[in-house]
This record gives sequence, structure tokens and C-alpha cells, in this order.
Amino acid sequence: MKKSLNPYTKVLISNSFELDKPEVSQEELEILLADRVEYLLANRLEFFFAKMYALDIDETKVHEALSTNENPSLAVAKLIIQRQLEKQITREKYR
Repeated sequence: MKKSLNPYTKVLISNSFELDKPEVSQEELEILLADRVEYLLANRLEFFFAKMYALDIDETKVHEALSTNENPSLAVAKLIIQRQLEKQITREKYR
């Protein structure tokens, strides 16, 4: 069974990437996040890589997603959501 993001984690992602709509479905969040990643890659590259570092997303995976996918911003959005989901599971496990 696929685990979904809880509302708190969605808000964390939304706040981290300055998204206006934290109360959306996981699929909608993925699309909004992909749009934001695309903007950051085009206009604020240093901020983008600082966020990836702060969120503890493997640099190798980010570079791979950027270079080998048809839609790199969507691939990075999926990496961000996956990493935040891993953190959510860890928080729930060791609560």
C-alpha cells in the first residue's frame, strides 16, 4: 500500500517552496511543486540547490533526475515528495 503525505508534511513542502496552496491532494502538490522547481531552475539555481541540500535530497539523484528525464522538474518534485515521505515515516515511527 502506498503511503500518502499527511497534512503537516504537505504544509512543510508548501512553505519550503513558497507555494500558495498547502491544502491540496498529493498529485496536485506534485504538479505545483514541479512548476516551482522549473521556475527555480530557470531563475534561482543557487536557491534550488540550497533547498535540495536543506531537505537532504541526494545530489546524485537530483543530477540524475535533471539529466535523464523528459520532464526534469516533475522528476525532482517526485524526489522531494519521496524524501519528505521518508522523513514523515521516520517521525511517525519514533514518535
